[in-house]
Amino acid sequence: MADHISSSFLPLESKPHSFARLLRQQLRTHAFLIMSCIIYFIIAVIITTSLGKDFGFSAWPYLEMIFVFMVPLTFMASLIAVFFYMAIVKKPKHLTRAFIEFYRPLILSPPRWAKAIPAIGVMMLGFMAFTEMKSVIPLLNPYGWDIAFMEMDRLLHFGQDPWRLLQPLFGSNAPTLMLNFIYNLWFFVMFGFWLCSGWTKSDQGWERQFLLSFIWCWIIGGTVLATLFSSMGPAFYDLVNAPTNPYASQMAFLGSINESHEVLALGAQDMLRAGYLNPSNGGLSGISAMPSLHNATSTLFMLAAYRINKGFGHVMMAFLICIMIGSVHLAWHYAVDAYLGILIALIIWFVSGRALMWQDKLFKVQEPT
Repeated sequence: MADHISSSFLPLESKPHSFARLLRQQLRTHAFLIMSCIIYFIIAVIITTSLGKDFGFSAWPYLEMIFVFMVPLTFMASLIAVFFYMAIVKKPKHLTRAFIEFYRPLILSPPRWAKAIPAIGVMMLGFMAFTEMKSVIPLLNPYGWDIAFMEMDRLLHFGQDPWRLLQPLFGSNAPTLMLNFIYNLWFFVMFGFWLCSGWTKSDQGWERQFLLSFIWCWIIGGTVLATLFSSMGPAFYDLVNAPTNPYASQMAFLGSINESHEVLALGAQDMLRAGYLNPSNGGLSGISAMPSLHNATSTLFMLAAYRINKGFGHVMMAFLICIMIGSVHLAWHYAVDAYLGILIALIIWFVSGRALMWQDKLFKVQEPT
């Protein structure tokens, strides 16, 4: 399957196609991705405007964070990594010249731009749709599943709240701060996979499958299932109409660490809480626990990484494990949120691979001639 999927990309830079022709080819090879994002975007516009919300209000803080902070930092990190790799491993005679020659084809290659426009550009529509839909979840289906998921967690974990089972190993400053760092590193890993999958010279069998799986996880997990099973998560359990808050001790523990060492998760949770309680503040908004998209997308990172390199796959498996533990320990998610997120990602990855083979036959995607 991987060989079949990759065949539509391999010769992109080997023949003198016009940019328009290259772009048309890429529009065909990303047909399902483009259709998914456009349909998702249109539905999001219809739903949010029908609820009396201005489309774009919830997405803007995230877009600002992406283009002002995340993407530039991700690119700078790649520059630093490549520079040190050349200086320490390759050791060229003229380091600066070799560095420039490495990036020249990455920036000036028309085939890469032709591939990036549909692969990366259209994903912005999907991302905007997701952020807008996430903010209206309680309007479509008021939060009502938190108690059930709390009880399900206890049923699956010997009558205990999963965060308490993690305390013997992670209930101190250093492990908590490590998990907090890795959990926030997810943003850069996500953008790294997203940008690389749309900017590579040729497809090796994982790029298109990753992109399609990625947007389907946001649509199916982040919108459809998140709305059906609307829940807030342990950090916001005090907002749930429940007689007791079993996570008060957990939040007190995290707060005690935050007094001496900043726990970034708590700051983000405070911003989301403010956005929920005061929707007109223009800050980050949108609370949703089930399923965990951090875990779902980290599963996709792992699956894509194993396609690239076995060792890289092992690293991303370790990353997934840390994200799963961190999502519970930092009070973002119930454990069952993580389990369902991982399961959804595995199913979507399998289905997307079959869908791409069917798409290539349907749209007659083949090697350019």
